[in-house]
Amino acid sequence: MTTPEPVPASAEKKPVGERAGEMAKKGAQQVAIWVGVAVVAVIVYSIAAAVIPRWWAQRVGEWVNKSMLTGTGLGLTFGILCTLIPLLLLVFAVKRIRRSPKLATAAAVLAVVVAVPNLMTASIAAGISNAAKAGRDVMNVDAPMFRGATLWGAIIGLVLAIAIPIAVRIYGKRREARKLQKAADKAAVKQAKIAAKEEARAEKAAARTDHESGDL
Repeated sequence: MTTPEPVPASAEKKPVGERAGEMAKKGAQQVAIWVGVAVVAVIVYSIAAAVIPRWWAQRVGEWVNKSMLTGTGLGLTFGILCTLIPLLLLVFAVKRIRRSPKLATAAAVLAVVVAVPNLMTASIAAGISNAAKAGRDVMNVDAPMFRGATLWGAIIGLVLAIAIPIAVRIYGKRREARKLQKAADKAAVKQAKIAAKEEARAEKAAARTDHESGDL
């Protein structure tokens, strides 16, 4: 008769109260982590909201250097590219999210990064903080036409982001239709050649039969 082996202490079920205490402890730790993340995020946002509008306005002011032509060109460039590229990247990310989640995530992150210049300009144009007001004052003097041109560029970029995928889809369908038509034409030509060869053989066979009949 074999004696049952002792159950290890680690395999024994813990009392309900102890398990509840551990769950509560883990829950408290998670809450503390999320609270810490939220506090850090608020601090970072506050610093960014106070610094970035002034910094971005000064950089743009240095580039434009009070030139309306430069402000218009630079604003249109930022507006179009920093709207068009992020939207196309987001479309790509949505299409690849199931097949390649990592690639889709990378595309989404890149889209946010590329959109940062437009987001900074928007924070200055629509912001109500003292930093945003200071940024607007700097741009009004040192970067004329930049904000308005950026807005128009963003609209153009949005229209292009809608039109380009549609145009690519239409082009793809037409290209596929041309391939199918080309394949059908090639098959028809091949079939016509085969039919012509069979007809020539039939004519030769008929001529040979007529010749043999004449000899008789």
